Amino acid sequence: MLTFTAPQLLSSTAYTLSYIFSFLYVGSIYVSARARLSFNPNPAHSHANGRDSQPSQVNSPAADSSTGPRLKMRNERWRDDTDVIKARLVAVSAATVVCCIIVFYILSDVSSPVYSTTSELLHDVFFRLGCVSPKIRSVPIGQDTLWKSLRPHLITPVLFLGPLYATFLSQALPGQKHWSWKYHVKGQITSWQGIRNIIIVCSHF
Repeated sequence: MLTFTAPQLLSSTAYTLSYIFSFLYVGSIYVSARARLSFNPNPAHSHANGRDSQPSQVNSPAADSSTGPRLKMRNERWRDDTDVIKARLVAVSAATVVCCIIVFYILSDVSSPVYSTTSELLHDVFFRLGCVSPKIRSVPIGQDTLWKSLRPHLITPVLFLGPLYATFLSQALPGQKHWSWKYHVKGQITSWQGIRNIIIVCSHF
């Protein structure tokens, strides 16, 4: 992997690129109408007029502590709807590909005199993006360098400490009283909510 002895981008350029990456990733969710959420501004009135409704899903966006989660109206789109999840996965996947192409172009521009082949440049890009393990590199790597390479991937799992602790209090962790393989593993992984929450998120560690 190429090691630069000095920053290759101005601070203003680096900040601009970070804003662009964030905008592409978050903005991609709102480009498609199928990925956007939709809520009835007056669900109680609609329900009173006899409009069709269906049972509320987990994490209702309009929960009331006095009456509990409200029913989801047929013309609404919530974040756990299957078509919303599919549309958002397609959107963020496309945004990720675009961001990787931008990184490839930038790295090829600042390191053009060094790499003789495209495969070497691609390997460097994939390593910097965390897609390639440092173990497969031809250059020996020490424990300190390996730790520095793995440390950024530990940031996301920290976000799960809160839900894991709540699950522990509910005694729903593996080996606890309320844990079930059929519900907590098979039922979660085979649903689109599980694919979004577990498989896709874990692939970004």
